[in-house]
Amino acid sequence: MHLLWTFMGASEGYNWFTGAGEMLGGLLLCTRRTTLLGALITFGVMAHVAALNFCYDVPVKLFSSHLILMSLFLLAPDLRWLGRVFVLGRPEAPRGYTPLTRQPRLNWTLAFLRTVIVLTFVGVTLYGNYERSKLYGLLTSEPPLFGLWEVEEFALDGTIRPPLTTDADRWQRVTFNKAFTLRKSNPGKPRLAITNMLGKSVLFGEFEVDEEKKTINLTRPGAPGSKTPPTVHVLSYKEVEPEVIDVEGEVTFLADGKSAPKQVKVRLRHYGQEKFLLSNRGFHWINETPYNTYGPRNEPPPKIPPPPKRP
Repeated sequence: MHLLWTFMGASEGYNWFTGAGEMLGGLLLCTRRTTLLGALITFGVMAHVAALNFCYDVPVKLFSSHLILMSLFLLAPDLRWLGRVFVLGRPEAPRGYTPLTRQPRLNWTLAFLRTVIVLTFVGVTLYGNYERSKLYGLLTSEPPLFGLWEVEEFALDGTIRPPLTTDADRWQRVTFNKAFTLRKSNPGKPRLAITNMLGKSVLFGEFEVDEEKKTINLTRPGAPGSKTPPTVHVLSYKEVEPEVIDVEGEVTFLADGKSAPKQVKVRLRHYGQEKFLLSNRGFHWINETPYNTYGPRNEPPPKIPPPPKRP
C-alpha cells in the first residue's frame, strides 16, 4: 500500500487524469440521458481502482467492488443493445428516453433544480477539499528546515558513532514535516521524525524553529493513556554551508539499553526533492533505451549513436 501511495503521488498528471475520470463518470450519472455513458466510464475507472486495491492490498476492496456492481446494475438495461451493436455489429436503435412528466415546464423546472443541486454539491465538495489541503495537504505552508535531512555525522554523549547498519542507536535521517490538523480551530504544529540505522523511528514529535535564535523546540508527547506532561527539548543549530547544518542539544530517547537524557551533536545535509530520480527524471517523448536496465539509478543511461545514414 505504501508503494502504491508513493507512485500515485509521484505524478501530478496521473492524479489529475484519474481524478478527472472519476468525476466525469459521476457527473454523467446525474442525468438520465447520459447515464449509460457515465456507467461505462465509472465501470472502467472503478475496475482500475479495484485492481489496485486487490493487487496492492489496500483496505477498501469491498467498497470499490460495490461501486463496480453499481455500475453493472446501471448498465444492465442496455447490455443487450451494447452486445448487438458493438459485438454483433447489428444496426439497432437505443432505448428511448421517456420524460419524467407530461408537462414540459415541470420537466424543465426539475432539470433546473437537479442542475443546481449537482453544481452545489460539486462546489461544496471542491471547496472542502481545498480547505483540507490547506490544513494537511499540498497547500499547507512549509515550515523552516522543511524536508528530508541525511545524518552525515552523529555524536552521542561526546562519542562519535560511525554509520554502521548494526548500530540501532545511531540516527540515519531527520525529517521536518508540515503541520497536520483536521480542524481549522485547532491548528497543528509541524512534525519531526528521526529514523535510526535499522529503519525504525527513534523519536518523533512537534517542533518549532526560531530562525533568529537558531533554535529548534522539540515537543514530545507523553505515553498514551498516561498523565505524563509533554517533554520539551531545546536544540540549537547553525548553518555550516548551504543545505548543511549542525544540530546539538539534549534529547531523551532510548539508546544503549536505557531511556535517559543524552547529549547529541548531529550534522545534517538536506536531501531535496530534486535529488530523487522519481521526481527529477522528467518526461521523454522518445527513449532510445529503457532507463531502468542500466547500472546505478543515479547515472544516466549510455548514449547510443544514431544509425548510419543511408547512401
